[in-house]
Amino acid sequence: MHYRSLQLLISLLICFICLKCSAQNYTPDTIPINNKRVVLLASGAAVTYAVSITGLWQLWYKQYPQSHFHLFNDDNEWLQMDKIGHSMTNYSIATSCIEFLRWAHVPDHKAIWYGGLTGVVFQTSVEVLDGFSSEWGFSIGDEAANLSGAGLAISQELIWHEQKIQLKYSNTGSPYAIFRPDQLGKNGTERLLKDYNAQTYWLSG
Repeated sequence: MHYRSLQLLISLLICFICLKCSAQNYTPDTIPINNKRVVLLASGAAVTYAVSITGLWQLWYKQYPQSHFHLFNDDNEWLQMDKIGHSMTNYSIATSCIEFLRWAHVPDHKAIWYGGLTGVVFQTSVEVLDGFSSEWGFSIGDEAANLSGAGLAISQELIWHEQKIQLKYSNTGSPYAIFRPDQLGKNGTERLLKDYNAQTYWLSG
């Protein structure tokens, strides 16, 4: 599996784990923090982060030569579809983890900022790994997309305490993957993540 697919798959797994919590509305700061839930969340986040980054290193980066930290401009590739994918991943993780922290009765302002930046922390770590790989480099465009997805989630929670404008994704399939399976995916799971021809992203009120 291509490393970008592996990265997205891990991100979506994190998002899925976050979504397993019960969705909460705005939590008043007068409600005491549930320390047991906070410990559970912190432990789960630390383990997930460590396993994800270690897994990426072992399964992908270790196979390629390393270099000094450097930048790489990929803004003209994939017609920006990879950038909206970064935004979507960070938006999904942000909204899910904000609700996760509310489930633990973390004060709302902290829940919004800590939960909202969770995806950025993970994705930035991956970009740093890219930066030390001779095959790629740290992409400022990717990082900007990461921040834009998190920013969409955080700003709405700070203003409205809800997501009135949601970033959504759908996949309809395309006939092109069979001609370039190395780039667009060899099976359904890979194509779901890699075949940009089949993907649609939109803002929904």
